[in-house]
Amino acid sequence: MTITTAAITILALTASLALVLKTEESEMAGQGRTIIVLRHAEKEAGADPVLTERGLKRAQDVALLLGKCGATALISSEFKRTRLTLEPLAMALERKVETIPAADTKQLVERCRTAADGSTLVICGHSNTVPALLKALGAEPTRLDAAAMIPDAEFGRLYILHLPPANSTLTPMLTELSTGA
Repeated sequence: MTITTAAITILALTASLALVLKTEESEMAGQGRTIIVLRHAEKEAGADPVLTERGLKRAQDVALLLGKCGATALISSEFKRTRLTLEPLAMALERKVETIPAADTKQLVERCRTAADGSTLVICGHSNTVPALLKALGAEPTRLDAAAMIPDAEFGRLYILHLPPANSTLTPMLTELSTGA
């Protein structure tokens, strides 16, 4: 192999590698975001109650289920029950739980829409705020009650919403899971 042939081969390999890296970067940038949304676990009675024993167990189950989901952010409302539902997951992931007020759907939607492509956000809300958030993000949750809320006795639903990249014409894709409780 002559020097000229070697130089051309090296240039071709370098160009190919640059093309592969650029393709990988653009594929990463084109991933969109994953938003995992759940209602808080079972709660005691009162204005700002803590979780029941069953609720504490469900919070542990959530941590086991989502412990390897690659969450880049954990978000709860200002109420104890949402924060306590995410605490075991936060400890497992060594992440802090961000607080966005339950009444501030606009701020929560903005947080979801501006998350970096490839991000996974886990959001814990309430029977009324979870459907409202999903609808504001372009999804249509099913099996809601007459008031468009998660029925009061249901705590086992988990919604996985894939938001396409910001400049995409694709629509959000919602997967709804339930433990039936």
